[in-house]
Amino acid sequence: QVGITQVGITQVGITQVGTTQVDTTQDGITQVGITQVSTTQVGTIQVGILQVGITQVGITQVGITHFGLTQVGTTQFSTTQFGTTQFGTKQVGITQVDITQVGITQVGITQIGITQVGITQVGITQVGITQVGITQVDTTQIGITQVGITQVGITQVGTMHVGITQVGITQVGITQVDTTQSGTTQFGTTQFGTKQVSITQVGITQVGITHFGITQVGITQVGITQVGFTQVSITQFGFTQVGTTQVGITQVGTFSFFLICVNPSFMLFEDFFY
Repeated sequence: QVGITQVGITQVGITQVGTTQVDTTQDGITQVGITQVSTTQVGTIQVGILQVGITQVGITQVGITHFGLTQVGTTQFSTTQFGTTQFGTKQVGITQVDITQVGITQVGITQIGITQVGITQVGITQVGITQVGITQVDTTQIGITQVGITQVGITQVGTMHVGITQVGITQVGITQVDTTQSGTTQFGTTQFGTKQVSITQVGITQVGITHFGITQVGITQVGITQVGFTQVSITQFGFTQVGTTQVGITQVGTFSFFLICVNPSFMLFEDFFY
């Protein structure tokens, strides 16, 4: 399909195999039970699309723009996306396996009950994202920028974060297992009831972070800078800190076991251990 314009189309039970779409415009499309295999989309614009029970296998998307896209129960396998832009997209019960995303921009996205396995994200920008019940397994994120993100009940297993910038993030009931974070910057992040197991953090900068009821087991931190931190009811086991700088930290009800600190700097530090 080359230079196709579709307006108000309803598609039910369509199967697409080896389809190529170039400079396609879609407006007000309803898709139900669509199966796409090895589909290539280049320069496609989608406006007000509703997708229900879509299965995508080996899809390549280049320079795609989505406005008001709604996806329900969509399954994606081995999808590659380059330079995709999404505005006001809603995703419910999505399963993504072996997805590669490069240079994606997402604004006002709502994600509910998403499962992501083997995801690679490079240079992603996310603004005002809401994520509920997300599961991420072996996800790699490089150079991600997140602004005003709300995350509820997120589970991350074997996730790697490199050069992530987070501003005004709210996290509730997050579980992280064997997660690696390198060069991450966080501003004004709030965490409630977060559990972290065997996390490695290298060169992290955190400003104005608030933690409530955090459990950390076997955490390693190297070259961390913390400014204006508040921690309430924190439990730490086997915690290792190397070259950490802390400014204006407040800890209430904190319990530390086998805590090792190497060359830390403390300024305006209030420490309460119970």
